Amino acid sequence: MEEQHVSDPGDATDVAIVTGGAGAGIGAGISVELAAAGWHVAIVDRDIAAAATVAAALVDEGSCASAHEFDLSASSGHDELLHDIEQHGQCRLLVNSAGIGLTKRVADASLSDWERLMDLDVRGAWLMSRTVLRSMVTAGDGCIINIGSIQALGPAEQYGLYATAKSALAGLTLGIAADYGHAGIRAVCVHPGMVDSPQNREIFASFGDPDAFIANYIETRQMVPRLIQPADIGRAVVFLASRHASAITGTAVVVDAGSSAMAFDRPARESTE
Repeated sequence: MEEQHVSDPGDATDVAIVTGGAGAGIGAGISVELAAAGWHVAIVDRDIAAAATVAAALVDEGSCASAHEFDLSASSGHDELLHDIEQHGQCRLLVNSAGIGLTKRVADASLSDWERLMDLDVRGAWLMSRTVLRSMVTAGDGCIINIGSIQALGPAEQYGLYATAKSALAGLTLGIAADYGHAGIRAVCVHPGMVDSPQNREIFASFGDPDAFIANYIETRQMVPRLIQPADIGRAVVFLASRHASAITGTAVVVDAGSSAMAFDRPARESTE
């Protein structure tokens, strides 16, 4: 394990761990917004170069951050990782944001596809949660936020196994809330909709022109016709991790501009130009 670009540990006492916090989409969006809210953000990522780049940018802006190299599919090393992170203060927040996508029909996926998806998206989140919960229980305070997907609420074609993994995360959220609420620990699952990210644009490119696909989606499949940004997910996480949300636990919060609440697609509006 390697740690890089550490701010002064005396600057912050509340630490937020963000797995996959260097991701170009949601992960970095969460890291940036938490740092702006005053957290020491411990970015845990297998890509230490990307994590160090995000952490260094946050430190340069006057925030508190550190980058930690770790393979979240590993079976061990979590206690050592948490020990290193908590040199910067008490971990009060874990955001399980790391994950991979899978766009294949259920019968077309291989066993290795399934194992890779579940290892990182579900098993990795559970192992991190298990480790951090021990510290949170001792402190009598904490919050775990799992990043799901609206695919868990109703998957599109080829998203069935991805939806399975995200549904498992929603179940894990309920279990944490039920088991540890008495210890002052909350758990919430955030289900993002279609977020502007390089990963999503790469997927949309397989359908043709990604910009045309996105434009049509936000016009016909969202109540609010604007593209959801990583910062939107980050701001939701900041609120849910705050004292203002102290009564919110054991539930899912959907950040999708209303798409999952729509019974039918709406027709695109005619251009006024």
